Amino acid sequence: MQSGGRDASGHPSRPWAAARFAWGLAALASTVKVLVSPDRHTLWLVFRKGALGWWAGENIYVNRTDYFNYSPAFAALVAPFVALGVVGNVLFNVAGLALLYFAILRLTRVVFPEPVLSRNAPVVLLLSLVGVLRAVWSSQAHTWSAAFVFLAAVAIVERRWWASAFALALSIHLKLAPIALAAVVAVVWPAAMAWRVPLAILAVAAVPFVRGHPAEVLAMYPQWRDWLEKFSRIRFPSFRDARHLFEIAGVATPLGAYRVVQAAALLAVLFWAWRLARRRVETRWLVSGAFALTIAYLLVLGPAVEFTQYPMLAPWVSAAWVAAWPRPRGRWLLGAVWGLTMVAGFGAVEDLFAGLLRSPAPEAAITVGTAAFGVWVVRAWRRAPIDGASSATS
Repeated sequence: MQSGGRDASGHPSRPWAAARFAWGLAALASTVKVLVSPDRHTLWLVFRKGALGWWAGENIYVNRTDYFNYSPAFAALVAPFVALGVVGNVLFNVAGLALLYFAILRLTRVVFPEPVLSRNAPVVLLLSLVGVLRAVWSSQAHTWSAAFVFLAAVAIVERRWWASAFALALSIHLKLAPIALAAVVAVVWPAAMAWRVPLAILAVAAVPFVRGHPAEVLAMYPQWRDWLEKFSRIRFPSFRDARHLFEIAGVATPLGAYRVVQAAALLAVLFWAWRLARRRVETRWLVSGAFALTIAYLLVLGPAVEFTQYPMLAPWVSAAWVAAWPRPRGRWLLGAVWGLTMVAGFGAVEDLFAGLLRSPAPEAAITVGTAAFGVWVVRAWRRAPIDGASSATS
């Protein structure tokens, strides 16, 4: 294969053609779904109410029943799409898919270190799409948030610190969970990122002020925090985090105790990434390791984890499986991880196996697979090569 995804005759190679066709088909399917059934199985209605409320100068966190638990900046950022009506919903989905396609392509080419993560971009894109479909089908913001996370990783490797900081800030305002990743980045690259990331988060937080109503906007942020605190106490049937494992087993888990576990696990991830930086491993290994393990942490112990959040993990497990393919043991191990994380979380798959087993146990598969991937990262990155010429903390 030649560069640019073309064969010797100048035509697109088959893997590239297949990847582009598959992603294009996903964009087309999501478009048809919006046009045919714009009000079913979608979060767009929630986004629309939040954006319209912000535009009208209303408080979007008081006396609401639509679960708008996104930031005021999210409401402002999605407002231009909402202003276009159904067309805006289509553009939101298609543009999010296009950005994610580009971000995975860049992630594969710039960040992934061989031999643990394959740089075979078209195959990684094809496999990743499986974990993306559920999110785009319901007009979720996870495609956008994951894309910005991946672009942040790319920018760190390329030492474009401000670009990385703003990409992380956007991902946080779209979905709050990546704030844990921002903490890891600040610890691993303190001189470059410990101050840039907070400034970028504040800059994006200022976006809602473009409409005016400064008093209302200032009041929204603490009210958003209070709303998130209330929302965190609600357990939805779609949640697939570590706490759900205890629910399946019928073991009561006090929220306070679970918060302690979450905090302790995050500290362990921070320490592991810091140690990796102290070893001064090669930049690609450091960035990919820190991001991969933190993402696994977020999907096992993060807040409100659902299958729709798995675009964030999709390229990592896909690339790991492709890289392990020549080794029979690794092929089966990483193939199982990919299946558990990318396929087992579909509702139809869970329902099928739950019916066969007469047990909700299959709902644990996606969490177990994600945890297994995190363990694999820790083990695989023990052989990360040292780069004496780089400064991990610069």
